[in-house]
Amino acid sequence: MHKLQCLQMSKHFLQGAFNNTMKFLSEHSYWRDSFKDQLTVSFKDHLYSQVQNDQSKRCNAEGFLDKVINTNLNNFAKQKLNIKSETEAN
Repeated sequence: MHKLQCLQMSKHFLQGAFNNTMKFLSEHSYWRDSFKDQLTVSFKDHLYSQVQNDQSKRCNAEGFLDKVINTNLNNFAKQKLNIKSETEAN
């Protein structure tokens, strides 16, 4: 009779332990989340490579714009000097 009472007490005590343990683990995010893993590994690498590509394109575009602006400014300066020298000659 004593063993049966101990068995009943242990069953009653352990009845919610598994469910409560699983609930605790899921609430505190102790399980690995494959979506978060993909975000931290794959997506970050993809994002960093895209940022690097965009940055290199931007640097190339800035260099191109600087060349165009310098060329146009030099042309304007030459035209201004030509006009200035023509007016001084007259």
